[in-house]
Amino acid sequence: MNRLIVLIYVCFIVLSFTFAQADSTKQYLLTTSTENISLTTVDLLDPYLSPLVYTGVGVGYQHSDMKYFKKYVGKMSHESRFSILAANTYNPQYSSSVNYVGGQYQWGMHYHFRPLEGLHLLAGGNAGALMAVKSNERNVNNPVNVDAALDLGFSGIASYDFSLWRKKFTLSFQLEFPLLGMMYVPMQGASYYEMFTGGDLSNTLHFSSLHNRLARTGGLKLEIPTKNSTWHVGISTTKLKYEANDLFFKQNNYNFNVGYTYDLYIFRGRKNLPPHNFISVKQ
Repeated sequence: MNRLIVLIYVCFIVLSFTFAQADSTKQYLLTTSTENISLTTVDLLDPYLSPLVYTGVGVGYQHSDMKYFKKYVGKMSHESRFSILAANTYNPQYSSSVNYVGGQYQWGMHYHFRPLEGLHLLAGGNAGALMAVKSNERNVNNPVNVDAALDLGFSGIASYDFSLWRKKFTLSFQLEFPLLGMMYVPMQGASYYEMFTGGDLSNTLHFSSLHNRLARTGGLKLEIPTKNSTWHVGISTTKLKYEANDLFFKQNNYNFNVGYTYDLYIFRGRKNLPPHNFISVKQ
């Protein structure tokens, strides 16, 4: 009887050790989140509101999440991103202003390459939805115009890790541009009251591609490690021009960015401490 108890006890210890070892080798996929605040200079041309270029300053915020796919750890990741910008612009004579409030949501995928030590390349695409409202109080007939677009485009990131003062810094460059999609452009002189109360939305939705909508977003940033997170500073630009219904629109944003990055894992109700074998897209 004593031998049977000892045997059961030994089996229990072996099984406990086996499960503990399996849990220690389990991969936990982290979500790498980035918060970013930007100070933006805006150049805006909207002929539906005014034939003049309006220039001003705005403030923006962006949140993004990146995470590996379970089946493609180290090779393929997905990213979601939300950004918003509010700006106030003026004409050259400072006699009239255009207020701008816009938001954008994007979701995309990247394939990861590591051709050299310290060099990390990501290439892929994303889908995005843009919605913005521009208002000009002095335009009595048409005081408001809406920007709306759906895009599919290219997304690429190149980052390089280097050591300085016994810490790992990262310098990265990101480039994005749309390839095709749909956009909303009203007819010159047509009021929103007439369009939506009368239901006349003909010739307001247009297929967009490189022939009538060109955009480019590029940015350079330096990531600086701290004890609990990674901070970054950088500059970026967004250049957009598109045309439809004999109207030509343009917008240029020049941004100075500050933010931080952190890795997040949600323990769904569990109270145990995080294990060491986390998998981050930064690895």
